[in-house]
Amino acid sequence: MRAQNQIKRTLSEPESVARVQALMREFPDAHRTGIADKVCATFAFVDARGRFQRAGCLKALRSLERSGHLTLPAPRTQPGRRVERRLGEPVAAPVGVGGEPESVTKSR
Repeated sequence: MRAQNQIKRTLSEPESVARVQALMREFPDAHRTGIADKVCATFAFVDARGRFQRAGCLKALRSLERSGHLTLPAPRTQPGRRVERRLGEPVAAPVGVGGEPESVTKSR
C-alpha cells in the first residue's frame, strides 16, 4: 500500500502529469497497460524483484483521469468480466481411464 501511495503522490506532481501526457502523445496507439508500463519504466516504479508496479500505476492513472488531468484510452474489456477463450477443436477423449467411480460410503 505504501508503494501505491508513493506512485500516486509522484504522478500527482505537475511535472509528472506533463511527462505522462507527453508519453501518451508519443505512443498514441498504446492501451492502458502499455501506458502504465511506459510510466513505470520512466519513473522506475518497480518492486524488489524489478517487476513493474503496474496495478498501482494503473490505479494512479485512473485517479488522474477522474480528476481531469488526462484521458486514458477506453478499456479493452469491461471491468469484472472475463473474456471467454475457446479451444480451436474439441478435446480428445481420455485414454486409459476407467469407468465411473464406485460409490463410496462413509463409515461413522
